[in-house]
Amino acid sequence: MDKNELYPIFLKVNQLQVLIVGGGNVGLEKLSFLLKSSPNANVSLVAPFIKEEIRTLAKKHPTVTLIEDAYEHEYLDQKHIVIAATDDQIVNLNIFLEAKRRNLLV
Repeated sequence: MDKNELYPIFLKVNQLQVLIVGGGNVGLEKLSFLLKSSPNANVSLVAPFIKEEIRTLAKKHPTVTLIEDAYEHEYLDQKHIVIAATDDQIVNLNIFLEAKRRNLLV
């Protein structure tokens, strides 16, 4: 019998600071799901390009901040959870490594 190495958790995301890096389809998917379960989630989304659907969704949620910029490590400051949602594997890896170095959920 294979072991399941996953442990499900529930988070009060409205009490945490979340960063999503990526403004395309995956970023939209992650933001949509997050807001569906926690409409008052405190989310910053950073990307050099942000899809119009993300902008529309963010307008409905005042706790969402959109930052049209390239990812820098400083965007991890004061965050609890980071979601790497870019189409660039190198950027995603850099986000992962820096988040782990800071002991953030990623």
